[in-house]
Amino acid sequence: MIEQGAFITGNIIFDSIIIIIASIIIFIIGIFITKWIAARKNLDESYKPAIILNILWLGINIIFYTIFNFIAYGIFLAFIISFLIHIFIGSFLASKLYKQEYIVSLLFVIKILVYLLIIGLIVGFIIFIIISLLIIGLTVV
Repeated sequence: MIEQGAFITGNIIFDSIIIIIASIIIFIIGIFITKWIAARKNLDESYKPAIILNILWLGINIIFYTIFNFIAYGIFLAFIISFLIHIFIGSFLASKLYKQEYIVSLLFVIKILVYLLIIGLIVGFIIFIIISLLIIGLTVV
């Protein structure tokens, strides 16, 4: 059963737009952060592993946030599940891409995800404000 209070804005279309826009912005920022942290650790400095790792995270974010948006407190549940998947599958993928041990990759991925979490909260809030102002502007007209 879909509960109205479960949505970010209360509108399925706007919620989907917010999820997709925020995920794509975090994907782009994530590529640069991943490359930056990899360069600081003397790992592969090319964009290819950073893009592959962030594509995994992009897909997981869009899928889980969209699916869990339809249940009460689903955004929080989606965050927890996607964060755990990001850590464990991302660490495994990073260990293969950067040719490092799993534990080293685990710390590498956790560091990236902490940066992305902070940036993601800011980006999500800004997008939410912009979409909310658009909704208010549309209702006034």
